[in-house]
Amino acid sequence: MDMHSFAGKWTGQYTFGDGYSEKLKGVSVPFSLIMQVESGIIKGTCMDEGYADFENPAIIKGNIEGQHIEFTKQYPYRWYSQKDGTVVYQKDRRSQEVLYLGEFRNNVFAGKWGIFSKQILEDGTKVNKILQGHWIMHK
Repeated sequence: MDMHSFAGKWTGQYTFGDGYSEKLKGVSVPFSLIMQVESGIIKGTCMDEGYADFENPAIIKGNIEGQHIEFTKQYPYRWYSQKDGTVVYQKDRRSQEVLYLGEFRNNVFAGKWGIFSKQILEDGTKVNKILQGHWIMHK
């Protein structure tokens, strides 16, 4: 595929992996992504389907170089999943960025995603936490 062929609507799913509770680990969430590509630069929007509901899409920014894709996805505001799977929305806080890395092979993009966050434990200790998983999308 040439660079301009990557533009357009893609559908796929991301799967919760390490760092998530046993209830969420392995759960997949469908999404649709609309991507514009110019000189290897990606811009676009993404809507998750059914897990976390937002009135507005997440914003996509990144690049494609050869078969490699790298982009960030930022939701309209912060949200997180509790251990029981319940989604909590914090509309007054900016969303963290989700980093997606992947490769284009056999007409699909696939790779890993990660969220890097800082948390404060009950005793006041600050810890860095990495939440991650896998993703795939096709046209």
